[in-house]
Amino acid sequence: TPTRIYVKEILELLKNVDVHGLAHITGGGIRNLMRLNKKVKFVISDPMEPQPIFYFIRKEGKVEWKEMFQTFNMGMGLAVIVPRDEKDDAISILEKNSEAKVKEVGYVDKGRGVDVKKFKLHYE
Repeated sequence: TPTRIYVKEILELLKNVDVHGLAHITGGGIRNLMRLNKKVKFVISDPMEPQPIFYFIRKEGKVEWKEMFQTFNMGMGLAVIVPRDEKDDAISILEKNSEAKVKEVGYVDKGRGVDVKKFKLHYE
C-alpha cells in the first residue's frame, strides 16, 4: 500500500501535546527510532499486530523476525514520542483525527537502541 501521510493528525497533536519525537516507520523499519536519539533505548513492549502479508513474507521467504522488523513497518506506520503524563491526551487526539489504529506500543528507557520484547529483538 502507499505510504500513509499523517499531516492532519500530527498538526493537531502538535497544538496540544509536547511531542518529543516523530518517526515514520518506512524503509529501515523499527530502527528509524534510533534517528530520534541514539542515547536512549526505545522499548517496544506491545507492538502493533503485523498484517497477514508480513506473516506470508516471513514464511514464504524464510525471513527472520529481526530482518522483518528492520525492513518493514510491521504494522506501525508512525511512532510518536510524548511525555508519559501526556500519553492519554495524545492517543485521544490521534484517534479523533486519524483513520489509523492508535495505541501505546512502548516506552523510552536508559540504554541504547531498540528492543522489541515480544520477539526478543535488539537493534543498535
